[in-house]
Amino acid sequence: MLLSCRIFFCAMIVGSLSIATLAKGSDANLCDQSIEQVAASSIVPRDVIYKIARLESGRRVDGRYASWPWSLNNGGKGYFLKDNATALATLAKLRAQGKTNIDVGCMQLNIRWHAEFFNSPEQMMNPLDNVRYATRYLEQLYEETGSWEKAVKFYHSRNAKFNAVYYAKYMKMQAPSVSRILASSLPNKELSSLQSPNAAPAPLLFWTSSQGALVQRGNDEASSVAFTDIRNFSVPPLVEM
Repeated sequence: MLLSCRIFFCAMIVGSLSIATLAKGSDANLCDQSIEQVAASSIVPRDVIYKIARLESGRRVDGRYASWPWSLNNGGKGYFLKDNATALATLAKLRAQGKTNIDVGCMQLNIRWHAEFFNSPEQMMNPLDNVRYATRYLEQLYEETGSWEKAVKFYHSRNAKFNAVYYAKYMKMQAPSVSRILASSLPNKELSSLQSPNAAPAPLLFWTSSQGALVQRGNDEASSVAFTDIRNFSVPPLVEM
């Protein structure tokens, strides 16, 4: 009986510690929760979004590998910030220094190419908006190429020298099945878009040629080139495995 009580008491302590740890690291679930919410209405396979998120913003949190929403990468220098406010302050500081090759959030969207499609840095950093935009971009890449392999490669770079290395690392990633359980069981913390309900509709993005030039079209305005040869950077992939 005494032994049983000790076992029960120890179990209570372990359980309490697990809950406390989970609460402390709940931000580590925001990317996964956003992926689950967005994937439910997207043609992009869940595993594709999960693996890219892990490859782009993955880090160790409380002993497990998770996509960290408050991640930045400035031309190869990575930042894993403690919270949203710190990440936004760091982003503002880097931009004030004239830095433009900065990747942001769960899916590491580059501000040079993508910032104009968001209402604010806050919206670009927001996990749900960040994942939703990246997923729509992957949909467009798939529509252009007809291949998820090419879509993943082009998400990183259109330069074959770089995207082949990136895709090889992507293929080594394991889809995080445990994260799906966490995503479905935890409260939907901060999983709301920062798009104002009264704001004008966001510009439509679509591919216009086999080269994949992405253009922006307003409601009554002529289309204009937003960016071409997306993420065709002259630097090697930043993720080491």
